[in-house]
Amino acid sequence: MVAPDDPRLQIARKLADRLKRIEVRNRARAHRINKTRRRDDKIEIEVVDFVQKVIDWNGCCCICCTEIDLTLPGTDNEGLTLEHMVSLAQGGSHTSRNIGPAHRRCNMKKANEKDGPGAAKIKRRLGLKGPRARKAKAIAQGRYRPMKSRGFQGSRKFNGEVSWKTK
Repeated sequence: MVAPDDPRLQIARKLADRLKRIEVRNRARAHRINKTRRRDDKIEIEVVDFVQKVIDWNGCCCICCTEIDLTLPGTDNEGLTLEHMVSLAQGGSHTSRNIGPAHRRCNMKKANEKDGPGAAKIKRRLGLKGPRARKAKAIAQGRYRPMKSRGFQGSRKFNGEVSWKTK
């Protein structure tokens, strides 16, 4: 039996309180984001019990498999963060099977080394990024105007001569 004044129990209570606050805040955020993402990207989103995910992973990082110090804030490099195995930018879902606990350091390293370049490449291939995407967006918003000729009929050659076109 664990004593009520056991420091491990107090840490567990603090963690549970902190995760509950995060969960309440994230539920509201998920609901708000859910509407736009479903409409825009068709990403699968569900409310995830993050406390249960930490328990499932035995308090270990899903990237480096070492123990996470649950007393540290999420802003600390060794603190607890939520990790998407397949990033949302690469078409992953926000579901319990795609989420795990991770150190902030591991999460940021994975995002910078693996997720970022891959996501940009996928977006370019899908036409969601780059000059074609900007042109398509401008056309959709009615802001696209093709460049018109200024009416100059002449062109310069490499030797400096000007040739005039006649109609």
